[in-house]
Amino acid sequence: MKSIERVKQSQISILVIMFSIFGLGTMKSMSAQAGSLYVENYGEDSTICGNKLNPCRSLSKAIDNARNGDQLLVGPGLYGDLNGDNDFDDPGEESANSICGTLTRGGVICVDKPISIRSTHGANATILDAGDSNLANLIAVVLIASDKVVFGKQKSGFTITGGNHHGLVAQNTHQVTINSNIIANMENDFNASSYGILVSGNRGKVRILNNIVRSGVNGFRVIGSSLGKVTLTNNIASGNRGNGFNILGTAPHMLVNNISSNNGGSGYSVFGERYTMKRNTATANKANGIIIGNSGAHGSSSNHTFIKNVVVGNLGAGFYFNSSGSNNIVTKNNIYGNATSPNAVFRVNCGLLNTSEQTVIATKNFWGADSGPGGNPADDAGPNSNCDVPGNTIVDPFTFKKF
Repeated sequence: MKSIERVKQSQISILVIMFSIFGLGTMKSMSAQAGSLYVENYGEDSTICGNKLNPCRSLSKAIDNARNGDQLLVGPGLYGDLNGDNDFDDPGEESANSICGTLTRGGVICVDKPISIRSTHGANATILDAGDSNLANLIAVVLIASDKVVFGKQKSGFTITGGNHHGLVAQNTHQVTINSNIIANMENDFNASSYGILVSGNRGKVRILNNIVRSGVNGFRVIGSSLGKVTLTNNIASGNRGNGFNILGTAPHMLVNNISSNNGGSGYSVFGERYTMKRNTATANKANGIIIGNSGAHGSSSNHTFIKNVVVGNLGAGFYFNSSGSNNIVTKNNIYGNATSPNAVFRVNCGLLNTSEQTVIATKNFWGADSGPGGNPADDAGPNSNCDVPGNTIVDPFTFKKF
């Protein structure tokens, strides 16, 4: 009996040792795969900075020190051009790389590794400021040039401001998420075509959600190939001098629950094919609510679906189709109070202006009155109005209640 007990104890001891070795190995493996680096406004940059007791001062140095899969946790404060002298050569300032990753252009902050970056106290407390810098070869305050990057998280994003650049650019990437950032007050006189957030040449899925672009030149711009689907959800473009959202390409981009208001141009400019726009708002923009146009290589504005959007109170037309295309559906939208500008270019009182040769199916919409499209208080549309030049817009049946 004692012999059997000794055998059992030996077996248990061996199992404990094996489990300990395996568990330790697993923990070491997990530790090697990913970790956290810290950035604080009281930190100091070095080749070994980043742990909690020795945080980095700049995001750039923490990115240099990071390994693939690491997470950067950025404390509250000011980052970028710390003393306002419009350069980035002082201690603790961002590196302002003129070449970022494989790109021939650079950013004030260059994200060239597959990592996650978030603030610990949210966008209002964490400022990335490029000052009034106009350095050669820089295209953005934050430039993402790597796949599998997460920049910002709900309640843990950044405020991006300053510089004669775009605010945040993701270029030639896939599996990128841009979340809960504020791009504000970028009064860019150097480049009138700059955007708060620009996604260009992406090769796979990109998510843009919960961001705000306000008081700048333009809001959001997406240029995607057939593989580069971009989803924009819960974003706001407000008070910009140009357009709120500019979407191009042949990928099936999706826009859900976004708001574009009080911009100097159109709320949404759509050039391409196969987009879905659902539950978005376009209101109080100085041009059209949603313009659907032709942009050469980006397609002929076909196969779009616009459903359950609110397109109200824009100075131009609610919807404006001005290019060739087919299979476009506009249904179950609220469309009224548009085209109030006396400018004849906008065709007064047009909820849907169609100057193209395409047939647009615009049924089951609410036009502002029980009687359907027509004179005030409704918006006009369809072949019996001056809003349909070729007579190819189908508006019946309509609905008599708001969605």
